[in-house]
Amino acid sequence: MNEMMCFAHRGLSEHTPENTMAAFQAAVKAGAKAIELDVQRTKDGQVVVMHDFYLGRTNNGEGLLKDYTYEELSRLDAGSWFSTEYAGERLPLLADVLRQLPADILLNIELKRLACETDSDLAALVIELLRQYPRPVLISSFDHYLLKEVQSIDNTLPLGLLYASNLIDVFAYAEQSGLKISAIHPSIDCVSPELIKRAHQLGIKVNVYTVRRREEVALLKQCQVDGIFVNTLEVVD
Repeated sequence: MNEMMCFAHRGLSEHTPENTMAAFQAAVKAGAKAIELDVQRTKDGQVVVMHDFYLGRTNNGEGLLKDYTYEELSRLDAGSWFSTEYAGERLPLLADVLRQLPADILLNIELKRLACETDSDLAALVIELLRQYPRPVLISSFDHYLLKEVQSIDNTLPLGLLYASNLIDVFAYAEQSGLKISAIHPSIDCVSPELIKRAHQLGIKVNVYTVRRREEVALLKQCQVDGIFVNTLEVVD
């Protein structure tokens, strides 16, 4: 059995402000071999790292992220909400992350866009950056149309199918959708030994989010999941 991969979810987000360079660097320092982050398209076609569609929870902005240029977004404080220690932390560009993190760190890049933004070129922009800064990646999204767009542009990129409901047959769904997935990313509430066994029979990995307790880690190890998304590496110690 392969060692279970631990993805630092939005960086080391229990100890640092999520989706910032501080969070990613802290994850690397703590020994993380893989990091998960979220990306969106700005008004001026930049790929910025942030989870929420709306500004405000993790910074001092307001309104929809997509309505701002990166120059405007770069003025926001993305650290003070977490701790004064991180005052002045900025929203990073995906390019910053690709340039600054060690090249052997696996990045799970989750693509995010509002459902009404079907004309967004986020997939193409991300792929262009990955061609400039090649490294091991896994592209995931709850927006499965986005995964189809990635696949249509570059079918060599591994795709992780994110979902949050207990689907009757996620593999049949992916096949009928024309998606060639490398992994499924179910919520911890939607995973079972039978699902994991079937995935492995099909050559598909199972990476589970978001794991917060040592008891959950032990159970998932026993079930032979391939990876888990964690906010701190301490739960796997």
